[in-house]
Amino acid sequence: MAQVFIMPVSGLFCSSALGWRGAYYLSGIATAFSCLAFFFTYRETSNDSTSTDHPEVLGIYSEKEKCVEEEQAKPFIPANKGDSQVEARIPYCDILTSGSFWGIVIVAFGDTVGYHVFLMYGPIYINKVLGFKVTETGFLAAMPYFCSMFTKTIGGIFLDRASCIREQIRVLVFTSASQAAMAACFVVLTQITPKLAMLGQSMMTLMIIFSGLVFVGLMNASRIISGKHNHITSSALSVQDSVAGLVVPALVALVAPNYDEAEWRRVFFIIVGFLSLTNVFFVLLTKVKPAKWTKELEGY
Repeated sequence: MAQVFIMPVSGLFCSSALGWRGAYYLSGIATAFSCLAFFFTYRETSNDSTSTDHPEVLGIYSEKEKCVEEEQAKPFIPANKGDSQVEARIPYCDILTSGSFWGIVIVAFGDTVGYHVFLMYGPIYINKVLGFKVTETGFLAAMPYFCSMFTKTIGGIFLDRASCIREQIRVLVFTSASQAAMAACFVVLTQITPKLAMLGQSMMTLMIIFSGLVFVGLMNASRIISGKHNHITSSALSVQDSVAGLVVPALVALVAPNYDEAEWRRVFFIIVGFLSLTNVFFVLLTKVKPAKWTKELEGY
């Protein structure tokens, strides 16, 4: 949503007398407004919320009490020595030595690098290489993200409903095929010239769409593999997203400092190789089924 909003607005501001300053002020005002809206509408408990009526609050609390009773009814996990009870630990070592965990992180890193190329430099590429005007650039740069909002929803529904295909195969093929399609889009982009500007825009849109589908697939894989420890995997995915945000600017500064057509071609070839390599690691390492470390460990 953020890209769909800010890119067209920035294009309009940059083609007016206000320039980038107007885009910055608008973004700051929108951010401040959203923070205030959250502060005045969010409530810690359902009792304090004005949008929940009394019967709904009672239902929420009865469900909470039921969950607490179920937790209390579970047997305690004994420690290695003695009869004292200890809280079940998070198996960090088992997670970090798991092939499936690294398969998810690696394919996510490939997907994120490909995604960040156009998230950060899409408007520059559209303007400098494809030759579109600044005003058009904003709307064209936002189009892929607008389309991706809908295709992600469709992809998620497909993964949930396509029960005729075994879950492991369904998620693995869906994610891997989407990553391969991303690489194919970058291959086509290596051959794009200003005369084929609309084809270049179409490939950019498809690349963002397939990147979104990869994300849907890997989040499904993460949920299945990690189970109750999915928050650990999600944290690792957040870390790699930040790392990709550092890698992409360094890559572009090194390979395409002038943002010309030949330099972008080299960047795209590097991305194709990286996407293909991370995809191979994903297929070889990942087993889309609950990992052993998601189960309660005896002896703890």
